[in-house]
Amino acid sequence: MVLFGVISLNLLAAEEPIWFSKLGSAMIAWAIINLSLAREGFSNAATDWDRLRLVEHLNQMRELNRLQQESLNLTFDIHASQIAQLAREIGKPNPFIENDPEILEAFCSDINNRIAASTVDVESKALIEKLGDLENRYQKDMYTNNSWTKTIWRMEVFLLVWGTLQWGYGDNFVIWLKDLPQLFG
Repeated sequence: MVLFGVISLNLLAAEEPIWFSKLGSAMIAWAIINLSLAREGFSNAATDWDRLRLVEHLNQMRELNRLQQESLNLTFDIHASQIAQLAREIGKPNPFIENDPEILEAFCSDINNRIAASTVDVESKALIEKLGDLENRYQKDMYTNNSWTKTIWRMEVFLLVWGTLQWGYGDNFVIWLKDLPQLFG
């Protein structure tokens, strides 16, 4: 817009009605090309962001599912060890492990070590926080993208209107401005 504004002012000052008018058609062509390219560029950026967001969401959901499964397995094993200990105390067989005290103690010890080493809670909170951060960044970037899309759209439409008027009536405008001092003089 600045480029066309400067050139238009120079042609207006040089009193070149035909070139001033012809510049309007160049402005129209420029605006149409930029409008289509900018639209496509912003649309592609939004599509790419949506795709990235979806992939990131899916990856995080897979990881959360893995952590959930790990937590469920640990919970099941805790309950199995409790059932095995109770069954051993009352002298009944259990479906999980042999009734051998050493095997039972090793099983319970393994579960305690897994509980102590478990990072499921911390990892889950971190993933949920990361998901929230990603979503906030996405919303912010989409707001910015939409704002720029509207701004560029309006600028290009303004350039189209300006170019159309300059192309259609620019020569008459230059002649009118040239004759203006004579009308009031």
